[in-house]
Amino acid sequence: MCGHCEIEQVACGSGLELIYEFLQTDEAANRPDLLAHSKLKKKKAAEISAAALAGSDPIAVEAVDMMYAIVGAEAGAMALRCLAQGGVYIAGGITPKLLPRVQAGALLEGFLMRKGRAPFHKILSETPLFVITNEQVGQIGAREFAKRLLATE
Repeated sequence: MCGHCEIEQVACGSGLELIYEFLQTDEAANRPDLLAHSKLKKKKAAEISAAALAGSDPIAVEAVDMMYAIVGAEAGAMALRCLAQGGVYIAGGITPKLLPRVQAGALLEGFLMRKGRAPFHKILSETPLFVITNEQVGQIGAREFAKRLLATE
């Protein structure tokens, strides 16, 4: 459909919508009983998130958890690539809104997923994983960067 998929296309609201849409088509063949809840309709990220948090749509719950498993796996791979001993920070607008699903464990499970040889799992299990809940983190970071730029000129 879109060719190569970047993590940025999955780890966002529109990515959640795509995952939800995919799971609906997948569930039709594998678990038709779940479709009674979703009725094969397109939903916006906010609707999917709300349904996942309420537990009213099992496919929405699965979509949110899948998105966070993917984000966690990418964060784990990044932690291994740069040996992020100080930790990995997950930020973004959707994460604070879905904190109960994050706390349910999909993000951490994805992060700690065995990446091959046992030493890598040990490294990941010792690497702190943080979730930034301040929704203004982007603006705060931009302000601090601008201050530094002004101070160097």
